[in-house]
Amino acid sequence: MSPQRGIISVLLSSALLFWLSAAQADSVRYLSDASEPFNRRVVAEIESVGLEVEQPASETAALPDDCVALIRVSQASGDVEVWLRTSGSLALATKLSRDTAASEDDNGVRIAEAVRGILAPVAERRRQEAMGPLPPPPEPLPAPPAPMAPAEPPVDIAPSPPPPPAPVDSGAARRASGASDWEAAIALAAVSQPGGAGWSAALDVRGRVVSALWAELGGVLPVTATTIEARGASADVDARFLCGTLAWEMRDVVGFPLRGGAGATLAWIETRGEAPAPRRGVKDSATAVLPHLKLHSGVDMNRVFAAEFGALAAYSVNRTDIAFGSEIVGSFGRPLLLAYVGISIQP
Repeated sequence: MSPQRGIISVLLSSALLFWLSAAQADSVRYLSDASEPFNRRVVAEIESVGLEVEQPASETAALPDDCVALIRVSQASGDVEVWLRTSGSLALATKLSRDTAASEDDNGVRIAEAVRGILAPVAERRRQEAMGPLPPPPEPLPAPPAPMAPAEPPVDIAPSPPPPPAPVDSGAARRASGASDWEAAIALAAVSQPGGAGWSAALDVRGRVVSALWAELGGVLPVTATTIEARGASADVDARFLCGTLAWEMRDVVGFPLRGGAGATLAWIETRGEAPAPRRGVKDSATAVLPHLKLHSGVDMNRVFAAEFGALAAYSVNRTDIAFGSEIVGSFGRPLLLAYVGISIQP
């Protein structure tokens, strides 16, 4: 064993012996002529706070130096006196009276707990005064110096290669990343209307509102009209549309180009009737408002162009009937279906 470790062991042993000697419990003199159960209960509460109980045969016996309190119980008067040592002498701290209406057990419990409450702070204060703080532990021995690592030879660091050229932006990646905030589309559309399906030309202009939300404005112009025939008369029907839509880009959700939304369509319907004499054909027009749902998708062709297809379903708010005299031969926009295919441009 090294000399330093021997000194540390001696210091620790001395501190432990001092602490044990200081931790010896103080005593309380207990004088009582009460019943044995009463005395046992009070003595147990005194010892529970770490004080030794001394019960001499004679009241005149000299008090030991470590006596911190004296308890005197009088069976005749029913009083319990608690004396505490202050400045080297005993002084009456309190007098507890037993309840004559209560049983012996109830009096024992109440007085024992009261005595314990008085003596517990005294015992704790005496322990702290006697023991004091433990001496601080000795400082740890310094660690031996770490061995020095041998110097490493210098290493030549090769220059990093230049970064690879950026890949050419394909149409799919460019559209998915939202490189442009607007686009346009032109398409050929088939429109369901009284008399069958008519062909129309459609043009859409679209702009990004925020993130994946787009605003779309489109127009549809008739290329061919449909014809209604009944009772020897006929009427050509065509319609022009102005459509406004708020659409949500769903490419990140479904994994392919897809956009869907809702909006409103304003329709201008025109009819041109022909009838044999004596009846007379007339030309008429009307307007209708149609809430609609719209869905379109496509296939990217390159970084600018994409093939596009879609559909629109609408239902007229106001009823627009087509009649030959008093006979209704058709009703416009209940429902209205439009399907188209075309090309979109996103610069």
